[in-house]
Amino acid sequence: MNKTKGNQLSDRWVITGCAGFIGSHLTEFLLKEGAEVIGIDDLSGGLRSNLNLIKSATSSSQFARFNFVEGDVRSAELASSVLRRGDIVVHLAGLVSVPGSFDDPLRFHDVNTNGTLNFMNASIRSECKRFVFASTSAVYGAGQNRPVQELDKVEPLSPYALTKSIGEQYAYLFSKSTSLDFVSLRFFNVYGSRQSPEGAYASVIPKWISAILSGHEVVVNGDGEQSRDFVHVFDVVNAIFQSAVKDGGSGFEVFNVASGESVTLSHILKLLQRLLPDHDVKTKAAAGRMGEIKMSLADISKIVEETGFSPAMTLEQGILETVEGFSSPR
Repeated sequence: MNKTKGNQLSDRWVITGCAGFIGSHLTEFLLKEGAEVIGIDDLSGGLRSNLNLIKSATSSSQFARFNFVEGDVRSAELASSVLRRGDIVVHLAGLVSVPGSFDDPLRFHDVNTNGTLNFMNASIRSECKRFVFASTSAVYGAGQNRPVQELDKVEPLSPYALTKSIGEQYAYLFSKSTSLDFVSLRFFNVYGSRQSPEGAYASVIPKWISAILSGHEVVVNGDGEQSRDFVHVFDVVNAIFQSAVKDGGSGFEVFNVASGESVTLSHILKLLQRLLPDHDVKTKAAAGRMGEIKMSLADISKIVEETGFSPAMTLEQGILETVEGFSSPR
């Protein structure tokens, strides 16, 4: 049956990576808003505990609208089966690490590129309405005008960034030959509760908060003057939602998802010291990371104008929410 255009909360949402950091927050939000959600995760990066958090944060009637499917996004059979019941697809599943992608580029290509292509293809065949794809600010590379705009040159400097760029190119290609609308969201530095502090490649804010709360050293890679456009996960969820339900279909759209402000890692460290006065903050210098850029800052005027998205969480509020998440996970 041909699915009509027009995105509403009555549509069935398919969320890949639903047990992950961003995916669990998005799933929780949609269930609370009354949507039906089919969530997919192979639990290699996502956590079953995040599914439990979704259950505890929603009512029994809300959680009853959630159907979890454990599986690999590279499975054509899985994609075909799930997407027959889907209208709006939000593809968040994938491997996320710039230095990790240098260590294992084949795995990153397989999961990120082949998994994305598999779900795009199945979404087209199932006549879904809109495909929202998690891309990254890393596709811009270095040396761009700041703040970067969506039409700026794409020049990925890592296998991870390259896999996301390839996903965008597939989306653009398919938008020209199919009726499926594609939206690529270039996430900048997302942070918030449920973000893992574990591993060598963990994001800096949860990693530093975890180190401080446990009395360990805060490892500062490089000189600490690298600046990042940090955006809280609650704002990211709002950006995904607004992009998915915006009126009209334009084939292919790209949006920066960020706060529109850039702060140095040294500033983050000072803010953490102020917000956690009862903890002794000890630092340790380390070499800079391969493939990382010196500065990131987004121009978010396009997504603001075209979807109504507006970042609401200040950096201080966001860090406090993240700290709270370590003591009472949300």
